[in-house]
Amino acid sequence: MPLGPLLLLACSTDPCAVDLDGDGFSSAASCPVGSDCNDLDDAIHPDALEICDGVDNDCNGIADEVIVDLDEDGHYAAGCPGGSDCNDDDDTVNPSATEICNAVDDDCNGKVDDVDDDGDGYAAIACGGEDCDDLDPLISPEATENCFDGVDNDCNGSTDRDDADFDGHLSAACGGSDCDDADDTTHPDAEEQCDELDHDCDGDTGDLDADGDGFTAESCGGDDCDDDDDAIHPDADDFCNDDGVDNNCDGRADFQDNDGDGTVAAECGGADCDDLDPTSNVNFDEICGDGADNDCNGTVDDADIDRDGDDDVACGGADCDDLDPQIHASLSEFCDGVDRNCDLDDVDDRDGDGVDCNSDCNDALVTVYPGATETCDGVDNDCDLLFDEGSLPCDQALPGIMDLDAGSFGWVPDENGFQDGPDDIEHVGDGDDAWDILVYEDHYLSGEWRFDADVTRTAGDGGSIIGLYVSRDTQGLTDGYFFGISEDTKVRWNAGRIEAGVYVPLTDASFAPYLMPGTDLPNRLSMEVSGSTIAFRVEGVTAFTTTVDVDVGRGYPALAVFDAAKDPGSAAFDDLYVTD
Repeated sequence: MPLGPLLLLACSTDPCAVDLDGDGFSSAASCPVGSDCNDLDDAIHPDALEICDGVDNDCNGIADEVIVDLDEDGHYAAGCPGGSDCNDDDDTVNPSATEICNAVDDDCNGKVDDVDDDGDGYAAIACGGEDCDDLDPLISPEATENCFDGVDNDCNGSTDRDDADFDGHLSAACGGSDCDDADDTTHPDAEEQCDELDHDCDGDTGDLDADGDGFTAESCGGDDCDDDDDAIHPDADDFCNDDGVDNNCDGRADFQDNDGDGTVAAECGGADCDDLDPTSNVNFDEICGDGADNDCNGTVDDADIDRDGDDDVACGGADCDDLDPQIHASLSEFCDGVDRNCDLDDVDDRDGDGVDCNSDCNDALVTVYPGATETCDGVDNDCDLLFDEGSLPCDQALPGIMDLDAGSFGWVPDENGFQDGPDDIEHVGDGDDAWDILVYEDHYLSGEWRFDADVTRTAGDGGSIIGLYVSRDTQGLTDGYFFGISEDTKVRWNAGRIEAGVYVPLTDASFAPYLMPGTDLPNRLSMEVSGSTIAFRVEGVTAFTTTVDVDVGRGYPALAVFDAAKDPGSAAFDDLYVTD
């Protein structure tokens, strides 16, 4: 119930009779003469004992003005000025006490049972700590195991057999193989990871080899393209089984090239006859004396580097210059200062007419030699520098032998594709992969006709085609027939038709053994229409015949070249002969 009326009544009869807490002291707040500064707490009054609790216990207006040491252990209570005794009721507990294992903070350091008698920073195991010997500062969890003293120095429960990380491998310091005994993911049986740490203790970081094939995964900077399969690595064979797997990690599946020479093994459909020997494949030249089939032609030590059909003399063959396809035992001599058939001279009788090339003005025609009978064929048969003499009349409507001196005898130049010389016309190529018509005769061949000329390649690598052309008209490359020569490792003749401005070969390019090789050696080419047949001849020998298209087999005789881009060479034409 409210106290107001009672207080007024009491004060009205006895001014100092209010003592709400019953401690025998009147309330200082209610009565003028009262002295109890807290009449609601019977422990606070003028006769109370001052203690260090932040309260004015004796109502003298000052809190904690005394220094309290209730347990008389020489340390003031922690609540008093300068006091540090965390339990002033127990004289065994104070900052000077020794910590013991009793679930009490004996030394008032804020830690319970933190016994570290040896001062090594670790509490004794008996007090819940990790120090297995709290009397020896050299024994603690941080200590290094001494593998030869019979003591568990690092308190891991193992004496002289340190396996601190319990990964089943002893520390390397104790004669074991664990290079990091503080990490259970690092030991000799661990799997390497790409984190620049040596997990498997092999001394190499980042060498992930999950499949154990001896090659590091590509993801770790290695060259094993599949580190989950020990059959796939750079040293593996790439099997020809169409499995779509790149077994040897070269970026190609089912591409077996065991010797690394860039050619697929024959058993894989390639052309390497010995895929274990990097000196043998179809792209190599044969080497004499090594006992290997270097060029994979099925024969050992049969060097024919120039591919002229004769082996090098060093390999037991008869080719005295195996780098020149125009020198071998099967060739005829040309009296050109070169020993072409390896018989130690350059003299021969190629056409078998009984006169060698020194005296025969055309050693490719059996009908031409000094003393031969002159015939009406546009050829100097008897080598007297006169043509068809004593055999007239010849049935030719045009002059038989013509030298292109400034376009004489009706030969008309086509733009500027040639240069006039005193005896011939010379074409200088520009290597544009295009056909050029050099000159043409302004006479239309309409019946049975014949067209001859000496054609000479004077420069270039031989890729260009040079020869004779009979065109339906004089307006560039039109329908007609072409007969020419080119040269790579062999001199080849080329017979074809021109259809709508495009050259169409009549046969595959074939080697004609009677063609003159090299530059500055002419080849007499001839096209002749007789009845329904057109014949293509070299040095008077028929190379090819075919049935003539009557319309296309008529036209204007002309000289033409095809300038191969790789071979901007030049050619000369001389001694043209045309009959109709």
